[in-house]
Amino acid sequence: MVKTEYIEKMGTDLGPIYYGLWCEVTRLHVIWNEYIELFGSGVDRINLINEGASNFFWLVQQSFQFDIILKISRITDPPESYGKKENSNLTLRQLLAQIDAHLRPEIEVLVTNAVEKARICHTWRNKIIAHCDLKLTLKTAEPLANLLRNQIEDVITSIDSVMRAVSEQYKMGKTEFSQVVFPNGAEQLLRVIDDGVKAKQERQKFSPNFPHEKTVS
Repeated sequence: MVKTEYIEKMGTDLGPIYYGLWCEVTRLHVIWNEYIELFGSGVDRINLINEGASNFFWLVQQSFQFDIILKISRITDPPESYGKKENSNLTLRQLLAQIDAHLRPEIEVLVTNAVEKARICHTWRNKIIAHCDLKLTLKTAEPLANLLRNQIEDVITSIDSVMRAVSEQYKMGKTEFSQVVFPNGAEQLLRVIDDGVKAKQERQKFSPNFPHEKTVS
């Protein structure tokens, strides 16, 4: 239904591309919101996670971080891989070729801004996730700059700005991606963990010597 509406408003060339990106940006927000729910909601939340299953959530944290970087990199990739049209990518830059000419300058500024802000994600994707950079691995090169949470938020906001501008130009209204609802996600899991930790604490009264557990940062 949503895809049909985009095609009706934007045409058969732009509509499917915008809808595909809309789905990708929505997925990005889902994983980002779940990440923040687990790892970005204060010390008490981190303590609960560490008490519940610290080693497991250390892996989850890294997996979420890599997935977020990959999603951002894909959305802001060049429109073609290796400069070949047969290797076209679904990216923000793919929108520019399909948008009406009189709308293109405004959208191009927003796309350029998003691509520039995402540059650090591409570096991490290329050197750490998609490949294992030799010099970085052997510590014979300068380590990569830290990728901070506010940088990720800034990149995501810039991506949203592109999507919102295109949607509004074609009279499709505004999608608040940050308000995406994901039922039975991290919040529900944390409630279960909280119940489990309370039960564990009861057991500790009788068996206080538990093994050391790795904690997430």
